[in-house]
Amino acid sequence: MEPRVLFRTHYQVDEPALMEFLVKRCTSPIRSAYNESVAQKLAEEVQHRGKKFNVAAGGYALDLARGLSLVNEQNVWTDRGHLVNLHAETEDRNWDAELELNSRERLLHFRLFLEGDGAALLSIARYLLDHGKMPNSDGDWNQLAKMLFVEIYSEYHTMAGTTADRVALRREVDRIRSRGYEGKSGPHKMFVHLQTLHRLDLVDRVATSTSRNYRLESDSGRRNLRSLVSEIPDLYALERAVQEHRLFEIAAKVFGIEHGPVAQDRSPEELIQLVVPYYRQVVATGVSQCPLSTVIESVQIGLLDEGRELIHYDAALDLIQKAQQKRVGEIRFHVDRRGTPAFLKLSDELLASSS
Repeated sequence: MEPRVLFRTHYQVDEPALMEFLVKRCTSPIRSAYNESVAQKLAEEVQHRGKKFNVAAGGYALDLARGLSLVNEQNVWTDRGHLVNLHAETEDRNWDAELELNSRERLLHFRLFLEGDGAALLSIARYLLDHGKMPNSDGDWNQLAKMLFVEIYSEYHTMAGTTADRVALRREVDRIRSRGYEGKSGPHKMFVHLQTLHRLDLVDRVATSTSRNYRLESDSGRRNLRSLVSEIPDLYALERAVQEHRLFEIAAKVFGIEHGPVAQDRSPEELIQLVVPYYRQVVATGVSQCPLSTVIESVQIGLLDEGRELIHYDAALDLIQKAQQKRVGEIRFHVDRRGTPAFLKLSDELLASSS
């Protein structure tokens, strides 16, 4: 069992927008790259926008991208990397402007970070709802980081289904308890989680010249954070939400997106027409197969952001499968090792008729 925590972090690597640049400007959907090359490219992209950023930090950013499953070990895009490419915007603006997330990017990063870092985000959310603010001295940060990770790994220990998992998680709990964090270690462990919550408009950050000050000040932030904890009260609920592909349903509630009736009543043909534009963009990158999850989640993001319409992942998949049954020669699936549809192939004829 792999805890949903981004553990190896760096003080310069705390912004979700960095993942957009790493995917869109520094890695490829089809070509592998050396770690050092990716780190160097990212450092140059950030420096070009007037921000200090070294190559070592670029290496930590690459670790973060892997923790979020955006790139594989060869630094090639995964299905989630394609999702970032479809919905993130990277321009030649100053760095502060680049860090702001638009509504579509907030949905994107909510989905990515909840899957990859949800245990940490939920633990911090509960702390903030109880205390209203985070401490901002180094000593308090270290104590808080220790408490946070002991709590998370202990909770995963109770959930572990195998002896090997329980032993590994117990060892990690004991290690954190005995060693703790010193100096800047604690703040560096905390910043990526807190800054992500801030960019998602769930936590307020008060700007000071000497320290970071995260707190709940706005009624909307408090309400949305409480909604997150209500929807996902514990790690069991987090695991179920990820496995059942319900993260965008939760996002709609957390962000207070008013939407009409869920879109399951769309016809299979209507759903395919929504898929086609995203499919075109994915195959235009040169990949031989289009990840099915990428186009389904893109439809979910697009409907929520543009039409205030919610469609469940399984309902969208069911509609695509029904369309495939009617148009066997034009819509095909490739399955993964478990025999589950994982990739989508649309014929040239279908794409031409959808122009």
